[in-house]
Amino acid sequence: DNAISASSITFTAADSTAPTVAFVPPDASNCVPISSNVSLTFSEAVRNPDDSAITDSNVGSLITLEYTSDGSPVAFTATINSAKTVITVNPDSDFVSGQVVNVAIESVEDLSDNAMSATSGTFCVVDSTAPVLTFSPANSSTMVAEDTDIILTFDEEIRLTNDSALNNTNVDSLITLKDTNGSGVDIAFDATIDSDNKVITIDLVSDLSSNQIVYVAIGATVEDSYNNAITAASATFTTGDSLPPTVIIEAVITASIATDSNITFTFSEAVRNLDNSALTDSNVGSLITLKDTDANGSD
Repeated sequence: DNAISASSITFTAADSTAPTVAFVPPDASNCVPISSNVSLTFSEAVRNPDDSAITDSNVGSLITLEYTSDGSPVAFTATINSAKTVITVNPDSDFVSGQVVNVAIESVEDLSDNAMSATSGTFCVVDSTAPVLTFSPANSSTMVAEDTDIILTFDEEIRLTNDSALNNTNVDSLITLKDTNGSGVDIAFDATIDSDNKVITIDLVSDLSSNQIVYVAIGATVEDSYNNAITAASATFTTGDSLPPTVIIEAVITASIATDSNITFTFSEAVRNLDNSALTDSNVGSLITLKDTDANGSD
């Protein structure tokens, strides 16, 4: 019948759970601005696996920041807060528009030696760059074939600025095609867009003429899927010379023509020899036939 007195003790169970980490940005489902920082928030204070403290001077060695497209590294500066629970990664320059970024951290542990395995996450960067347009023929091109197609190539998929899709019916209205310049006469064409919505092909209804100057333009009427519209752009090119020179032979034909009269050959444009060599006073005589009466006459 000797009863004990009520008694109690308090103790703390050993921490056997490794830290967890939350990445911000969290994943690739929502893209972030190009100027964003990256943060890693731990569920408890962390240190290096050798029990040494993580500091601003060594935390960078734990972090990997790179583009997934080619594995190229992103330069950064990393810091850790005084509570040792948040690492902030500040890129040295803005992220590249439209890229996916991988961020990783090496193994760290809590103050009870529970190590967290190396882990990583990915996120995407908002595309803030307008599509890049290339004209073919290129601006200022010369000697272009008269039956050429005109091609506008974009480096990414495009759509109308009202977010509706481009098609072979509405693409014609986006293109200006004129003779000489933007104030010239319209040139008839039919335009199409490829299935990837990246290439507009302008098919001329009729061939261009020799030495024709052509002006092609598109307004700020298309954009990418992130609402980045192009700026208005244009190009001018010139077709090749496909017409031979014409010649006028000037001579006074009268009964009383002087015996020392000159005969003049006037060409519509500059001429040269068929082997591309220049005509000179010393070789031009070999090109001329001058006979008495007709082609069968005496020289």
